[in-house]
Amino acid sequence: MRSFLAIQLSEEIRARITDFIKSLPRTRGVKLVPAENLHITLEFLGEIDGKKQHEISLEMRRIAETVESFPLRIKGTGAFPKKHTPRVLWLGMDRQPALMALAEQVKTSVAVGDGKPFSPHLTVGRVKFEDLDLEIFLKQFFAEPSIMMGEMEVTSFSLMKSDLSYGTPIYTELERFSFTAGNK
Repeated sequence: MRSFLAIQLSEEIRARITDFIKSLPRTRGVKLVPAENLHITLEFLGEIDGKKQHEISLEMRRIAETVESFPLRIKGTGAFPKKHTPRVLWLGMDRQPALMALAEQVKTSVAVGDGKPFSPHLTVGRVKFEDLDLEIFLKQFFAEPSIMMGEMEVTSFSLMKSDLSYGTPIYTELERFSFTAGNK
């Protein structure tokens, strides 16, 4: 089962991002992430079996018990690998110490991750090919480099399953790990 660990967005943030995406000019050169799939990946796990899923769930529950909720501000636009040669379009966020610590705890506790360092971002689209409208799209996407989507309180993270269906992944939450450190 193809899996990842992620922070789910508040409905308010999801709505603001969706409105922002809808305000951009249309282009066939960019495949936008559907609103229901927007999330912040903490760690991509790849293919895991039921035994590994169980082990990961136990470890994530243990981690969640040590974490207090924290605010997270979604702001700014960017691209990987670079703005001038974009493949992945993203919205940024503050490198909040609690977020960075959570990502580090998650990464060091799972032995199946992709090995990439955590770079806090929220993927909103992928550039598939250049077309006539791509330049206009990118110009508007990057027009406000510090655009503010809002702030949300992060109270949990989730183990997600990804099923590919006709080129669009379908994400299913398998388990949610609620933070309990501040509740004791």
